[in-house]
This record gives sequence, C-alpha cells and structure tokens, in this order.
Amino acid sequence: FNVSENVLTTMAFRDGHFNMLQPIIKYTEACQQGYGICAVSRNYAQEAKQSHSVFWGLPEIRGIENCMPECERPDFAKFDDASYKEAKGKAKQNIQRQYDLHEDPDARLFVFLGRWVKQKGMDYIADIAEWMLTTYSNAQLVMIGPVGDSYGSYTKMKMESLINSGKYHGQIFVHAGFLVVPPELKLACDFCLMPSRDEPFGYVDIEFAWFGAAVVGSFKGGLGKVPGYYFTVKNAESTAHVQGALKRAVSAAMRADPRALVRMSAIARRTEFPVSDWQDEIKSVYSLVLQTFSGASVVRTATHRRAPRATPLLNRG
Repeated sequence: FNVSENVLTTMAFRDGHFNMLQPIIKYTEACQQGYGICAVSRNYAQEAKQSHSVFWGLPEIRGIENCMPECERPDFAKFDDASYKEAKGKAKQNIQRQYDLHEDPDARLFVFLGRWVKQKGMDYIADIAEWMLTTYSNAQLVMIGPVGDSYGSYTKMKMESLINSGKYHGQIFVHAGFLVVPPELKLACDFCLMPSRDEPFGYVDIEFAWFGAAVVGSFKGGLGKVPGYYFTVKNAESTAHVQGALKRAVSAAMRADPRALVRMSAIARRTEFPVSDWQDEIKSVYSLVLQTFSGASVVRTATHRRAPRATPLLNRG
C-alpha cells in the first residue's frame, strides 16, 4: 500500500500493538471532531465503547440498528393464529420424521443453526445438552452447522458422545457440517438457541422470529430485539456461570405457558426492521459529520509527497 514504517508506527499502533482502528479514530478526531463512528446496534455500540480503549476519547459511537427488508418475510407470517398453528403443526411433524425425532406435537423443539465457532457459544449448548434432555423429556434438540474452530470441534465431540450413548434417541439430531435445511425447520422450531459470546446485530434471530420462534439466548450486542428468554452474562470468564444462566433460560422456556408462547410467536412474526428507518439514521449521521467536517485538519506527514484529498468518513463496525 506504499505506506512507510514511520506512518504505520505513528498512525496504526496503540499501546505498543498494531491496531487497524487507530488510523480511523485519528482521522475522525482530526477531521470530524470524533463523529461518524457507528455500530450495527445500540447495545453493541455501548459494549464497544466500554470494552475498547481506542474508542474512549470519542464523543459517541452511534448505534444504528440493521434493517431487514420486508421481501424476506415469509408469506405465512401474516396468517391468523389458527392457520399458523396448523402450518406449524405440519412442519413440526415433517421435521420430526426427517430428523428421526419422536413425533410429538407438544414437544418443544430447540434449534441451533449456524457456524460452530467460539463467538456463537454452541459449546455451552453441548455442556448442558445432557441435563436439558434428561430434565425435560419433551425437549428436542437440533444442531446444524460447520465446525470452524476448536470450540466447534469440542462441541462436535460432546454431541457425538451424547448420541452414541443411545439414551436420547428421538430427542436429538446433530449434523456438524454444511447441510441444506428446509424452510420448515424454522417454522417447526419453538426456540432458536443463541448463547452467543458476541453478537453485533444478529440476523438469525430475526429469521426465526419471522417464522414464529422465540429466542433462548444471551443478552449481548444486538440480541434481545425479538421475543425470547434471555440471560445476562455477568462473568464471561466463568463457564459455570454462563452454563447456569443458560440452564435457567431453558427452564423458563420449558415452563412457559402455551398461551404465552402463542402470544410471543404472534409478536415475533410481526416485528419490523424497516429499511427506511435505517436510511434515516444513516442520513442523520452523515448530516452531523458534514457539519463537523474540516478537510484542512488532515494530518500531513513528511513521508507523504502529497496528502490525498480528505473526504468525510462514516465507518460502521
């Protein structure tokens, strides 16, 4: 990139370490009075500013909730409760047959769908799966996704051990790899499992919510925007603490009154994340940046023959 060592050490190092965010922060501070840094959800913006010292000198990190186009919403999301209940019952029966689960219309189906990596926290599910399936005989668990790191390998090993024990036949289906899943899986699902360690926004919860599922997951970053049972992580370094919090959330979901779940499902199917709202918030930040922008404040270094023309910067994490 034709960047000198002097520029790198001056602009891209913080506390003795290379930091890719540092040049952006310095630019916004020099040219935009520190405005223009955004995150994809309000909660994640707060978490980022509290967690990373590089942001501490900024006047704000603007949290702008991501949007979800209405064209992505399934048609039956607009069904009345009776029609939806019938469609969900058929979908659950088909999924139970396809994944060799007990055919039980009253079973509560938990689904984890996504990459098996540390960020997603699926290892916590593996840690409590035996307790969950033993404690609640009408709980069914489906886990699908490709292994992406050592946490995923650990999860695969634990889940395979659970299956090989033979104790939970008809309650569990696991596929540690890419698998094309039918749309019926999201419709059949009662609870989408999302015990994420870190989740800037999260689209999976919206996808499941629009099919009528509630979430059982951590109250991290962008999670918490659709109906569900959430737990707060007070000590992320304690595996026992997170496991206990997840168990309590699962128990709350299993004890929930069916009528309450019907109401939650109806609310979930009607949640909205309009593109127009997202666009308005983006425009408001651009307006603020343009008001504070001063191209003359660009820091010029002796290593550059000519500094490039400065332009307002809007960075979204």
